[in-house]
Amino acid sequence: MQAQATFDELRTFWRNAYEQLVVPDASTPFGSVLETWCGSVLARDSGGSKTVEALFSRKAPEPFFGRWANPAGQLCLQDKTVVVLINPGNGIDIEHYTDPKISTIGRPFWSILKEFYTTGAVSHGDTNHWLPYKPGLRNQDFDYRVDGKFFAWGWWEAQWQNMLTAIGQDPGQDPEATFVTLELFAYSSSTANKLNAHAVEGLHSSRLASRFIVELLRSSENRPRGVILVNKTDIWRELLKANEFDLVESPVLDQAGRPRAHFIHDCSSGRPTDVPAVVLSSAQQMKFPRSGNGAEEIFARWR
Repeated sequence: MQAQATFDELRTFWRNAYEQLVVPDASTPFGSVLETWCGSVLARDSGGSKTVEALFSRKAPEPFFGRWANPAGQLCLQDKTVVVLINPGNGIDIEHYTDPKISTIGRPFWSILKEFYTTGAVSHGDTNHWLPYKPGLRNQDFDYRVDGKFFAWGWWEAQWQNMLTAIGQDPGQDPEATFVTLELFAYSSSTANKLNAHAVEGLHSSRLASRFIVELLRSSENRPRGVILVNKTDIWRELLKANEFDLVESPVLDQAGRPRAHFIHDCSSGRPTDVPAVVLSSAQQMKFPRSGNGAEEIFARWR
């Protein structure tokens, strides 16, 4: 029940935050509305710490996606793989938030985010969508590049197939049936290299996310199929060590001879966690390993 209580607290925090996002008429620039709102959310989240607030951009936070819970609000993760990222990059620009062409849903991005975090899903047509970045909602005519990098649907489209193949699923399967996502830092950052375990402690939402991950790894109820932690191995090592987990290097190396992944072991037994769990390094811009490039060995326990 610990994981359920922590998730409820995390979900309530973000629902309350997004309920405060009110976009006025067109006479007020959306950029100033977004910056003011995000600044107030971040101030509450950080307890007013200017040092922590300075690490993050004033863009809409994206703490989690996916169908984490059933209609009664209970976690339902038995068939899901939990993918945990450090933070959603800094690529999206202000104009993208108000462009209804950003997806096939046909509504501004800020509206999509508010609907998801206040209701748990995004309604489009006769369907509820719990994973807004899934391939079917991408607008194929939209340019998802900023400064040469992909953002939002552009980045995720490059990952879903690799992720499904890596864990032994049909690459054509709908990711919504298989994955849920969680961000350790919900806020965008233009200085991601400055993010560390101390920054996690500085945000209420990040402390909740960190605690939730640990509880999932030890969960006897609603146990997920597996947990994949992506990027910033040093942060994960410190957070996991504080909760009596070790990182054990995978024999699969990148081109520089560094481990492409670390397996998570329980310090008390010296054995892998009951829930299959792995930390992927930040090599190759956080891309998941492809078939024939270490994926089979790294994700052997999922197969």
